[in-house]
Amino acid sequence: MNTQEQTAFLEQLFDADQSPRKAFAEAETEEEKEKFRNVMIEEDPKILDAFLDHIEKHEWPKASIHGKKACDAAWLIIQHSSIELVQKFLPVMKDLAEQGEASKKHIAMMEDRLLMWQEQPQIYGSQAMGSEKGKYIWPVQNPDIIDDLRKNMNFTNSIQEYAADMEAIYDPKLKVPDILRLL
Repeated sequence: MNTQEQTAFLEQLFDADQSPRKAFAEAETEEEKEKFRNVMIEEDPKILDAFLDHIEKHEWPKASIHGKKACDAAWLIIQHSSIELVQKFLPVMKDLAEQGEASKKHIAMMEDRLLMWQEQPQIYGSQAMGSEKGKYIWPVQNPDIIDDLRKNMNFTNSIQEYAADMEAIYDPKLKVPDILRLL
């Protein structure tokens, strides 16, 4: 498989990953949401297996070679996988980000998701959780400098703007035990 074919394959995986998520976000009824949630549950493992098989045979995608969409596919597929795979591939992505071959923002989001999964405060404020009681930005480690940390990782909005965009509540005083009680 040449580079162009690799890129096309990764872009197809991106579309397969994002299509049901976009439909879920646009769904108007709980029945529609459930339908697309089930598609994700069924298709995500197939997409993940295809991606893992691909990177076993080829290198991890690089922005300068495969383009943004292919790199986004790699990040999204791992971001939607498991704590074990995030732990395994986060160092690879960090190295690529240091070389300008992966998104620093994606690294931040992956680090935050990993911390959230471990029930620890996040660094960049990129993760939110919701329940019938509302949607909350997961607690952050350093609320006093959160916007500077976000800016350093190429986020273009403040934590307050991000929370508003997500229709989530951001409370800088919120701690992990507090949010676990809310959820």
